[in-house]
This record gives sequence, structure tokens and C-alpha cells, in this order.
Amino acid sequence: MIIAHRWAVSAGITALVAASSLLAVRVVPAPRPEAATVSKSALPPSPVPSPSAPRRTASPTASSARPTPSFRAIRIAATAAGNQLFGVEPIACPTCVSGSRVQYVGQGHGIVVPLHDIPVAGRRTLIIYYESDGARPLQVVVADHPAVTLHLPGKDSWITPAQARLSIQIPAGDSKIRLFHADKPAPDLDEIVIR
Repeated sequence: MIIAHRWAVSAGITALVAASSLLAVRVVPAPRPEAATVSKSALPPSPVPSPSAPRRTASPTASSARPTPSFRAIRIAATAAGNQLFGVEPIACPTCVSGSRVQYVGQGHGIVVPLHDIPVAGRRTLIIYYESDGARPLQVVVADHPAVTLHLPGKDSWITPAQARLSIQIPAGDSKIRLFHADKPAPDLDEIVIR
């Protein structure tokens, strides 16, 4: 009876050992849970910009930036079609800078040279080409500035060009230059250059 009991206990222990070794070998992973869904109410609120916060704007690129306007030299013959002539007369002059000149300037007579679409205002140099057989005065008015009187020596010839330079302030857009003398004879006018 004792032998049978020992055998039963031994058989029970052997069965337990065998069962535990099977459990140790057959580890079955737990099934993966379904992807969890989060309700919108569980999410933190998205940031809302404050009305007082400044808005950022994109900086201009090189392609969208406007080029800076620049001034280009202007040459206008005294006899040019767009000029207004008052009591003067154009005449051909092959040796003159422009190939012609305006005579009988002065004593209330002169020309008005219109300027159009000047891109930028600024201080410029006005060069006046003229012909004269001796010293004569010339009055110059640029835009609405006061008249400036020049005393021009000439080259003692009506066919040899001389030149005078005057610093002027020229406005942007449209304006005009008047060349005349109110009461004295002035030189013949050939061409003006603004640069």
C-alpha cells in the first residue's frame, strides 16, 4: 500500500513537472488590441491666433521688387518739332551741333522746350549749345524756378558752336525749359543736353 501511494505521488509530481515544462515552452503571445480610437473631445484644442498678434507677410522677392528709376541724358535740338517757337526762326546750319539753329532769340523772343516723363527728380547739368558773333545774355527758366541770366561770350561766329553749362533742379514728370531774353538780343540756339 505504501509502494502504491509512493508510486501515485511520484506519478503526480512527474505529471506536474511535465505540465509546467509545457507551459514554459508554449508561451502564446497575447492578442494585439485593436487600434485605439480617440474621440475629438479628448484631443487638445488647436491654437487659435490672437486678434492682436501681428500677421506675418512674405517678404518681397527680387522678381517682385520694382527697379529704381534712373535718369538718362536728354538731347533736344532747338529746332525740334515739339518745341514752341516765339518770334524766332529756324535755319539750317551744317556746322552746328544739331545741324540747325534758331535765330532772332532775345528782345522778348525765345523757345520753350517741353520735357516729358522725367523718371526721377534731381540736380542735373544743363548744357546749352549756341552760336553768337559776340557776347550776349540769355535767360533760362527751368520748370517754375526763377529766371537765371547767363552772360555768354560766343565764338565770334554764327556757325561755330559754343557751349554754356548750368546746374539745374529738374522735377520728375512733365516740365519745361524756357530760353529767351526779355529785352536784349540773345545768341542763336542750337541744342540743349540735360545730364
